[in-house]
Amino acid sequence: AGLSAGASMWCECSYADCAISSGVSDQMVFLPCLDYLPVVFNPHAQDELRAGFLSGLKGIKFRKAYSLENDTALIIRNKKISEFVKGYSDKRGWEIYPTKNGNLRKVSLA
Repeated sequence: AGLSAGASMWCECSYADCAISSGVSDQMVFLPCLDYLPVVFNPHAQDELRAGFLSGLKGIKFRKAYSLENDTALIIRNKKISEFVKGYSDKRGWEIYPTKNGNLRKVSLA
């Protein structure tokens, strides 16, 4: 339920611009959220400000992350991601998770 911050709040944490918009910093932050879903979330993935999401993930411990462009959504059932939907055919989303060797695997959502 929700777009942007409304979707982020359900997650473990969100890649957020709150420090930028409040004038505290010029950096994106990983903002702790409600942790209903054990994932890191990045809304507005197409925005230039969010280009550092993947490199930022390398500095935190996480199990799974999702990065979604505008006009896309995840459908959650029983605390699990069950479906990716998009409003336009050119919109994209990704599932990201750490590999055993410390790298990140980025998988395009269909």
